[in-house]
Amino acid sequence: MLEDKFSEMLVAAGGKPLKIDQNEALICGVDCYLQLATATFEFSDMSLPNHVKFIGSLPIKMDEDSLKINWKNENQPLIIVT
Repeated sequence: MLEDKFSEMLVAAGGKPLKIDQNEALICGVDCYLQLATATFEFSDMSLPNHVKFIGSLPIKMDEDSLKINWKNENQPLIIVT
């Protein structure tokens, strides 16, 4: 299992084995956790620690006009799926 392998690697690096869920250990075991997303894409009932900060996406370098979207009807809604 992936969590077992992750725990083994922690021990091999001189750390302690996991005693809680891997994701919970990553988020709760730090002073500040930077999440590459926006809070609006998360479930509204999700209770995250105060030290989790949503920072959006990383900046990307694009040439001008390198992205062209052919949208036949701009009156239709835009649906984003993550």
